[in-house]
Amino acid sequence: NYVWVQDTSPEIKMVMHPIKRRLDGQSLTSHTDENKFPLFVEFDKAAKAKPNGSWVDYMWAKPGAEKATPKTSYVKLCKMKDNTSWIA
Repeated sequence: NYVWVQDTSPEIKMVMHPIKRRLDGQSLTSHTDENKFPLFVEFDKAAKAKPNGSWVDYMWAKPGAEKATPKTSYVKLCKMKDNTSWIA
């Protein structure tokens, strides 16, 4: 298990990913899984739609794996005191 952080800008940029560090700072709007599912865009939509968080299903290569497998992540919008928001 691990946590990643993405911002809530229109570009949906990765703030920090502990496994795939090449994603850090990158726009995620066009990133899809092997089924063409725009997972980071859906994380953004799901977290913004449900204040208590939401589950999202997608395909992803888990740490140490070469092939993507079904995965489910819980996403939640985290509002900071300075009025910025991240999704984790």
